[in-house]
Amino acid sequence: PPPFPETPKKKKKKKKPYLISGADDHTIKVWDYQTKSCVATMPGHSHHVVATCFHPKLPIILSGAEDGTVRIWHSTTYRLETTLNYGMERVWTLAVTPESNKVAVGYDEGTVVLQLGHERPVA
Repeated sequence: PPPFPETPKKKKKKKKPYLISGADDHTIKVWDYQTKSCVATMPGHSHHVVATCFHPKLPIILSGAEDGTVRIWHSTTYRLETTLNYGMERVWTLAVTPESNKVAVGYDEGTVVLQLGHERPVA
């Protein structure tokens, strides 16, 4: 027998055929691209939503808007988890990486890199 027990293989999660969009009506929409139907609409921003993304590992959706906020939503329930505002004017872009829980946010007045789980910027 092998000296160590075999590690059970993890089942791969079946990915849903979803994409997300942000719009001038201040909402984020989740779309099923196979059926071309809207799965969820998430209101909350007070201005145009210009950046959205699914996190590649965590069960969250991020959205950024011209109201200066980044909102974090649960990707299964579509409920708002938290709102971040660093007072740097409008959000223009969001970037995530599967290797870490860091999120980069591009604003009118600069860039903030934050570690999810902590509200303080790390860079």
